[in-house]
Amino acid sequence: MPHFWKSCGTVLIWLLISELMCLVVAVSFAIMSAKWIRYLSLLCGITVHCLLLGSCAQKIAKQDAAHYRITGQRTTQAKPAFLALCSMIPAALTYLLLTVNSRSVLYMNLFPLLNAPFIQGYRLIFSGRETFAALSAVQRILTALLPIITAAAFWIGYQISYIPALAKMDASTPRS
Repeated sequence: MPHFWKSCGTVLIWLLISELMCLVVAVSFAIMSAKWIRYLSLLCGITVHCLLLGSCAQKIAKQDAAHYRITGQRTTQAKPAFLALCSMIPAALTYLLLTVNSRSVLYMNLFPLLNAPFIQGYRLIFSGRETFAALSAVQRILTALLPIITAAAFWIGYQISYIPALAKMDASTPRS
């Protein structure tokens, strides 16, 4: 179990790095005000975020494959699933704070900054001038669903690295 918590800490560090890099991307694109720039910024932010989390997942998968090579124990599919869910915890906490402060325009403007990979997505969903309580149900659902991209990026990155590593090790071991 300590290996899981180490992996969870690694995911959180990579999430922080992703947050900072996506803020840089968003601020860089914010200089230009055309509507199509928002879409380009959204695409670049999500791409940076997915690549960083996929890289983090591959690093963890390689560690798990090395553990399998040493001990012969495969990592269960629950571990990457829980790590993918853990990668959504910061976004879920900020969404929870948003729902608690649903009448605050200040937090409505702060929320996208705390979820930088999706900052332009949130700006396309809502303007930031209204409160969260004033949003429609569809806007609220879309706001809650964007962080699923984080979990999907982690899951795919893990599977892309772990499954071939196991297949390679299984193919290289002599059959008796």
